[in-house]
Amino acid sequence: MSPSDKRAWISGPARESGYGSADVTFPDTEGPLAGTVKNMTMYEPVELSEPLAIPFHDQCRDLLLKQTGEAELDAEAFYETVCSLSGGSCCLDKLQYGKIADEMDQYWGPAWGREWFVMSPLDIPDLQLYYNDLPKIGEGPSAQGRHIELRSAVNDPFSRLPFEVLEQILGELPLASIRKLRLASRAVRNQELPNRFWKKLVRRDMDFLFDMPDTARNATDVDWRWVYRDMSRRSNPKRRKLVGGLANRARIWKETLPQIAEPYMRNLAAKQCERANEPSVFKGAKNEGLASLVLPEPKDARTTNIAFMSMPHLLHRAKLELVISFNEFDEIANLDAINHAESTLAESTRALTGRIEKVHIPNDSWVTGIIVTTATREVKDSMATHALRRVVGLDVLLTKPGASVGEGASVKVGCQRGDKKVIHVPEGDFIVGLKVRQSPGSGVLCRLGLFCHQSWRAGANNYRQRSYNDDKYSLVQGRMWHHQLPRQGPGSGGGPAPGEPHSGYWDFGLVADVEPMQHLIWDAVGYTRSHITSISADVLFGGFRVTYDNQPDRTIGPCLNAMKTLTIDAAGGEGILCIYYCISHIPTSIRFVTTRNRQLVIGQPDGRENRFPARESPNKRLPGFFAHWSKLGSSPPPNLKAIGGFYSPSNWLEMDVSPEASQQVGGPRWEPTGLAEGLATSGSCIGAFTLLSRQMSARNKSVPDDSQRP
Repeated sequence: MSPSDKRAWISGPARESGYGSADVTFPDTEGPLAGTVKNMTMYEPVELSEPLAIPFHDQCRDLLLKQTGEAELDAEAFYETVCSLSGGSCCLDKLQYGKIADEMDQYWGPAWGREWFVMSPLDIPDLQLYYNDLPKIGEGPSAQGRHIELRSAVNDPFSRLPFEVLEQILGELPLASIRKLRLASRAVRNQELPNRFWKKLVRRDMDFLFDMPDTARNATDVDWRWVYRDMSRRSNPKRRKLVGGLANRARIWKETLPQIAEPYMRNLAAKQCERANEPSVFKGAKNEGLASLVLPEPKDARTTNIAFMSMPHLLHRAKLELVISFNEFDEIANLDAINHAESTLAESTRALTGRIEKVHIPNDSWVTGIIVTTATREVKDSMATHALRRVVGLDVLLTKPGASVGEGASVKVGCQRGDKKVIHVPEGDFIVGLKVRQSPGSGVLCRLGLFCHQSWRAGANNYRQRSYNDDKYSLVQGRMWHHQLPRQGPGSGGGPAPGEPHSGYWDFGLVADVEPMQHLIWDAVGYTRSHITSISADVLFGGFRVTYDNQPDRTIGPCLNAMKTLTIDAAGGEGILCIYYCISHIPTSIRFVTTRNRQLVIGQPDGRENRFPARESPNKRLPGFFAHWSKLGSSPPPNLKAIGGFYSPSNWLEMDVSPEASQQVGGPRWEPTGLAEGLATSGSCIGAFTLLSRQMSARNKSVPDDSQRP
């Protein structure tokens, strides 16, 4: 699942890269990551992943389609099926894998007699050879006949049944029951089962032989009793004549796929019915994705499409009212819409309970987006205290014809104290509906998305959205921001845009688009580069501060105790050029580098540093950065979990001299600048030592080493 034009979609092939993650290739036709390769964590809990990455083999997919009789896999129905099979600590934890479950661990090692588990269930050469030479009547072992000792069955109730009825009864029983009945009943044992009976049993019990050619399947001279015997033995891993690929196919077909196929077909039927009955306004509409809002997401959450009008050109007639319901904790439980101008949309089809508030959209305005406010609430059980992130307020953004670009009204509902996420229409589009994911059992609004059409679809003379041409919120969408949105200027692209956050693999469960990010922007509108006088950082990554000569200080982070400061000669034209960070299992170093090749360093840098903006992006500059810490007020103290940078178009010539060039050959890296010309080091650093490694493959570590600095 992904925040793309489609709620769920299927990527290209992936390659496992360790630590439960994989490098995923996205096709050109799928989602915002089209044509890219992204490292994604696999099998995370459903409520802790965005996007939710579900790996599966292409051959398993093909087998599922064979079993269901469908031509292609419906991504949304398949996603709903995965959610229904995920109810515990990880994705798909309700799925029973059968015999292979004993081999499933962090590492898969070779095991004697288990080779068939990894053999292709589709490409089976021995099976194709068997199809080409099926045993014939009169040639196989069945031709030798079986000696049946006929015994009196006078008192056997089955003796009173015609053979046709008896054959029909046996045809409904599994083979094991047939064998037991033949032992218990003389009348049944005395009957010789005809070839057509065994042919029916092959079709019933071995429907995994779907690739048998029609010429073989319809042949009249095939000994089907012997075919049944051969296929039973060759698909049984306990038999010596095992065909590994056939055994693996039978395992998947009989044990695993039925658990997926049944709920998948139910979800597929529901999706097809939903699509057939959806309003015409959704035809051709762009779905701007489902923004995740809560943690954890309740398991019973379901998605509903809400239309604002029946057709795009009816925008000018719409008399829209948004209806917001609250649960017992004053958290938003659901969101609906009523268009009083159209009878088909005038009645809400969903029952809203609890406190209800309504937002009337003026006739001369229209909805352009929603700023969502979330907050956490603690709940206790017998084991521990858990934090629930829930939606507590909405700020409905509106256009207002005649106002200047970017100006408009808004209507606030619920509590506005908390963390913010903006969901906004792209420039040149207008909203025609909502996609809402809500939990009826828990009364929780979980996710929210928009349906949009291009402005021309509303009609040339439509005054409600014609004046709107501002896309300033698009730069900060997709992130939950701590207490306030990053400051943006008017107009499209009016402020810094955030890059991707980066976290260590110890924090693989971090949900980067729901956990609130604190932002520190020193070069946005109103904070020009010439005003900065210093940047400071807590040496234990607890927080950061920027000071100005004509503005209040700006700080982020929970702990600003042991601060380290780098003064900046703003009057002389010095500015912050880039940020380097090193993250492995946790963040281990951060360096701020100025245009004069001066630096502020916390932690211990090494050769695995990343630079933001990247050297490959010379036209981007660094106006600020953002970070996320573990829960504030927790014990032990909060830790830095993730960090990322903002970027803006560069409008000055960068003097990018890397700090790596400011060190002596074989010597340490210096801070804040390199040694003055003519100076050289002599002797060893006071307190230097060597840390001996206890691992055979690891090297001894010198402290300080060449990557550290005095």
